Amino acid sequence: LNGNNAQSYVKHLLIDEMQDYSPIQYKVIQKLYPCRKTILGDTSQSVNPYGSSTAGMIQKAFVTGEIMKLCKSYRSTFEITSFAQKIQPNNELEPIMRHGEHPKILPFKNTEEEIQGIADLVNSFRNSH
Repeated sequence: LNGNNAQSYVKHLLIDEMQDYSPIQYKVIQKLYPCRKTILGDTSQSVNPYGSSTAGMIQKAFVTGEIMKLCKSYRSTFEITSFAQKIQPNNELEPIMRHGEHPKILPFKNTEEEIQGIADLVNSFRNSH
């Protein structure tokens, strides 16, 4: 970190999965890359529930930053988004009106049956394509 200008040629840094970085990591990034940044993420998708960052934490690390919330979900169909809302509600999420199949809940009696069920689904998918 001392005297290293190797990153000075970076004019704009794009960081995805922001929720998986800690505030201290953002401070290090700020020191290494003093350029403009675009930081993207979804706090509902953190892989580390104990070390994840919120938009507010990131704004504290990058004081001059602006937060924009993108609430329209283009990733999933209306049916999948509605199903997910029952598991983890998000009042700000707006599903698009692209329709598809309803999600299926597959009951299994035990772990072995679940593993076999998943293997059967994977094999069925492989054989159909």
